[in-house]
Amino acid sequence: MDRASDTKSVQRLFLVFAAIALAIAGCSRPAPPIRHARVSLGTEGVPLARLARYVVPVRYRIGLTVNPTADRFSGHMEIDVRFAEKRRSIFLHARNLNVLAASVRLSARRSIPAHFLQVDKSGVARLIFVDEVPAGKVRKVALGTL
Repeated sequence: MDRASDTKSVQRLFLVFAAIALAIAGCSRPAPPIRHARVSLGTEGVPLARLARYVVPVRYRIGLTVNPTADRFSGHMEIDVRFAEKRRSIFLHARNLNVLAASVRLSARRSIPAHFLQVDKSGVARLIFVDEVPAGKVRKVALGTL
């Protein structure tokens, strides 16, 4: 072998060892934790009388499927609401509803999913949105029930 091929072999060997060392070094450290933006839901108490006016209902649409032999009904509800301020959650009256899906529609192409929790035996429930809902326009809140 000539000196040039020896040098190339050494360089290749060095590159292989360097790649292996980098791979091992990368695996030895745990991945840094994913940092999510923390959004406070506030310290609002559960409204047991009149609901707050930061969300004003404008129109209701309810479609029900009623089977007289069944224990429950199913359906879909849409409530057009005006958000007076940006919100991560809202309260509403929804006593004993089994909500399977909830969302707020911002536009024809964008909806924000929400989690539904009945927070008081009186029927007050809280919708917690995955993202913040901006203030202003009338938004459609949709609930699918069983």
